Amino acid sequence: MGIFEVFEMIEQLHELRSEIDKVDAELLALCALRFKIVHNIKKIKKQLSLNAFDHNRFQELMQDRLLKADQVGLCSEFVENLFHVIHEESLRLQLSCSHAEKN
Repeated sequence: MGIFEVFEMIEQLHELRSEIDKVDAELLALCALRFKIVHNIKKIKKQLSLNAFDHNRFQELMQDRLLKADQVGLCSEFVENLFHVIHEESLRLQLSCSHAEKN
């Protein structure tokens, strides 16, 4: 492999890393949007005196996400772990009391 090919591959590596940075930024923005929606769900559940955790909804969500993961070729274990973490954060947000809610 010549020096030109090495420089070309290094440039490709930088471009790919830049693409990953953009995708990661989009992932973070989507997480922020998802958790804003969770906040709205929290308000409705509070008005309806519903529990934060809905076992049936969680089971449906996991089945759906695992099916979609399979369809796009993602590892089911990864997706299951990912959505457990997302769900835990959603529950934490629903169970937390903000300063405005305390007053």
